[in-house]
Parts: sequence; C-alpha cells; structure tokens
Amino acid sequence: MPLVELAAVDVRVCLGTDAPGITRGVVFLSSAVNSYNEELAEWEPVLEPWLVLLHLDASARSRTTNGVAPGTWLRLTSTQGEVQAVVSHAFVTGMLASMQEWTLATTGGRHGLRQLLLRQMSAAEGASAQSLVKNSLGVPAQMLVVQPDGSLALSEVPAGDSPTLLITPLQQPA
Repeated sequence: MPLVELAAVDVRVCLGTDAPGITRGVVFLSSAVNSYNEELAEWEPVLEPWLVLLHLDASARSRTTNGVAPGTWLRLTSTQGEVQAVVSHAFVTGMLASMQEWTLATTGGRHGLRQLLLRQMSAAEGASAQSLVKNSLGVPAQMLVVQPDGSLALSEVPAGDSPTLLITPLQQPA
C-alpha cells in the first residue's frame, strides 16, 4: 500500500562562483506532499503546493568575502507568504501504523530494506518469511522473537553470526 507521495516540479538549479573560493547556488521548485487514504482509496494533500527557494553559500576562505562567511550555509525561503498543511486522521494513523517499517528501512541499511521486503512479501502471501540476523555488536546478544502462536521466545545471537530466523507476518488489529 502506498503511504506518502512527494512531488517536486518545475525544478530550476543555478550554481556558480562569486569569487575564488566562493560558491553560490539556488534551487527553485514547487513541492507538495500527499498521503494515501486507504478508506477512500484516494490521495489527500498533506502539504499543498509550495514554492521553495533553497539558497547555498559556501566559502573556503578564512574571512567573510562578498557577503559570504567561511563555511557552508543553507537557507530555505519561499515566494509565498504561507504554507498550507493538512494533518488528517487517516494520515496520522497511516504513519503510526507504518512506524516499525519506516524505522527498519531508515536505520537498517540494505539489510533492513531486505527484511522489510521479506515482511511485506510474507504478509501479502499470508505466510512466514526467513530473515538473516547479523550481530555487529562484537559481543553475544539476545533477541526476543514472537512465535507464530503469539508466544515470546528468547533467541541467542552470537557475535557476527547470521542465523536464519522465521518471521511471521504482523497481524493487523481488528
């Protein structure tokens, strides 16, 4: 099921140098964010189209030159006086329901993405999936695993090993 749609249209980029060691740039775009409402089977706006300007100023020099201080500076502005955001019940519940998958995908790297795909495939097929677990802590660890019957089991994970575990699909609340 889709969750969030990010849109960036009419993107314009300008990058150049002001003086030796000074780089300036601007990115102009119209952005929008939509969320999928599963009950209505439609996309709903979260962030209405918003005209955004992202300014970049970078200086490798040791003192302020041409109005640019040493370092890299980013500034976000808009040609509009306001931003319209809509936070609906469907958006909030959808985001909260998918929090576990978002965390796995964003913190687990390629391994996390692989586990997420396995979970989604097993949930779609109503079956279990196997997943590799790698312990990168350098010391033995333990992991709490939910068994197919709903009971909890403590699983030993030796340092560096990649035991294969059976992961059952998460049940949706009734």
